[in-house]
Amino acid sequence: MASVQNAPLPEAEDADTSEQKDIDAVETEGDEGETELPVEEIASKEAEVRSEEGVEEQDDEEDPFEHLDINDEDNEEEQSLYKEYLSLIKEIDCQNGIIQDLKTRSNELKQNPCHTRNESQELLRLQVCQEQENLRLRTMINRAVQLQNFGSRRLYGEVELEITDSEQTVFLAGVQCADVRCNSASEETSVGDGCQLDSDTDWDFQ
Repeated sequence: MASVQNAPLPEAEDADTSEQKDIDAVETEGDEGETELPVEEIASKEAEVRSEEGVEEQDDEEDPFEHLDINDEDNEEEQSLYKEYLSLIKEIDCQNGIIQDLKTRSNELKQNPCHTRNESQELLRLQVCQEQENLRLRTMINRAVQLQNFGSRRLYGEVELEITDSEQTVFLAGVQCADVRCNSASEETSVGDGCQLDSDTDWDFQ
């Protein structure tokens, strides 16, 4: 009799344990949800801080030229002109690279002892392209000089200017002419010095 009455007791215990497990699972899920929220907020805050630092570093990198006066600040017009100058400097660097590539290709063709018809036509085309790109570069340089003079008052650096093959030929010809003139002038002075007579020797002959 005692064994029959005590038989359903384990089932009740199993029901209680299953309900307790469900409650514990709900509590753990709630706890996990509560712990995930602060982690996401911390990650978002860290991302915002990093983005702000990146913007500040980018601003520092985009300002390579210092003010002539530390206490001086640009107004809106000067700021816009300065931004135009910074973008123009990058375009000038790219333009110099284009002209340099054209010169390199033309020099490679000039090194060939015998030129085919296609190579001769390509040389002429490269020369025309150099002149066109040079005109664009000159326009950019003139604008950069104008922005330096009438834009933000800063300590600007030198602006590089690539020259074409024709300009280089004219420059080398001018240097050679200057050397020839200097050599001829030095020869004339040396001849004149050699023709001078000593006054004492001249007096002895008399």
